[in-house]
Amino acid sequence: EEVVVSVFFPATPAPTAQESPGPELPDWISALQSTTTTMSSQPYLVSACYDGSLHVLQPDSNSSNNGAWKPVASSIAAHQGPIKCLSLAYHPSQQSLWMATGAMDNTVSLHEYNNTTTPLTCRATAVHAASVASVSLWPQPIRNGNDGPTLCLASGDWDGGVFLWSHDLNHDSHSPTNDDDQEEVTSHKKRKTGSQTAIDAESTAIQKLSPTVSLQAHNSKVSGVCWGNYEKRLALESSSSTMPEQLITASWDHSIKVWNIERQDCLLTLNSSRVVSCLDTSPHSAGICVTGHPDCTVRLWDVRAATTAVDESMTVSDNVFRPCHQAWISNVQWSSTNPYQVYSSSHDGTVKVWDIRSSLPLYTVRVLPASTGEKVLSLATWETANNDTTTTNRGHLFAGGTNRVVEQFELKSLKPLS
Repeated sequence: EEVVVSVFFPATPAPTAQESPGPELPDWISALQSTTTTMSSQPYLVSACYDGSLHVLQPDSNSSNNGAWKPVASSIAAHQGPIKCLSLAYHPSQQSLWMATGAMDNTVSLHEYNNTTTPLTCRATAVHAASVASVSLWPQPIRNGNDGPTLCLASGDWDGGVFLWSHDLNHDSHSPTNDDDQEEVTSHKKRKTGSQTAIDAESTAIQKLSPTVSLQAHNSKVSGVCWGNYEKRLALESSSSTMPEQLITASWDHSIKVWNIERQDCLLTLNSSRVVSCLDTSPHSAGICVTGHPDCTVRLWDVRAATTAVDESMTVSDNVFRPCHQAWISNVQWSSTNPYQVYSSSHDGTVKVWDIRSSLPLYTVRVLPASTGEKVLSLATWETANNDTTTTNRGHLFAGGTNRVVEQFELKSLKPLS
């Protein structure tokens, strides 16, 4: 007698294009990041461009635009080279959105935005020896003893280096001193034609950061650094102010590594057969990673080493989806509300929606026409757990690329049976 096991996946409607067109930005959109409902009650979307500009978007309050998102702050000339990576944190006590960016001008910058008190402003910068390819901002302020709260930031560069930085939130950005770690600057960065205003002409003190940890983590470009979205979610829910213990990195040298930050030791190395082009981790279970690769494939990884308690429902073992994209995978992102759902974007102009229990995508969203050859370079979602039985809306999907438009799609759920 044989037993046949049937597995059913709950139906999920396909993303649908927003009726109102998204905003057009001054250059290729290289990075998109949104806040989560755990992070902030206010939805924010931040976009970064190849001209070095940074833009903050929120839903349009005008009901005639059907929920389209639009820029709400003057853009800032954040870098003198193309921005390649972006990470966000929101601090409820300050009601401020913090943005970390890395660029091909070898710098990392930290920016603050408050829609009532603070315009989009650069607060700190750090310098790498090579172009910065990845960045991850810890969502909670860190407190060490009697020291003031600090922001913890990790970044990776094209030479395989990984650095940790710490920014003092008590730093008075409008009262410069003669210390070596501060400099009074007046914004005079080069602007491209068509870009909006940069930092206001008022002089601001920008803290110059020195690395607290330096690692030669890989032999090639570090394409992803991540504290772990599950650990981030727990820190936000518990308001923890302690330093995270581990950092996950991915590289063009085909490897994924887990690091103990305090000891600066590599705890685990997993080797892929291909370059790793992008990395994200599950916010629902510790140690589960998703990566994208130039061979058009999305892969899953379990980086939990020597763990004693494992959620069997989320156990994976280097699972590989079928190579369904037609070009380089530029970004991957785990759903913040569905533990089994993953999104991927590609240079083939599409975004795919995956269920990790299946080897084939649930949906393929054609973002850019195939005939144009335009590429999707960045991807973000803003999702909410929809407990309202009167509506099917559960969030938005955003994609940006070489057409310079923030393309917007609605994410829906099925109405419950009456």
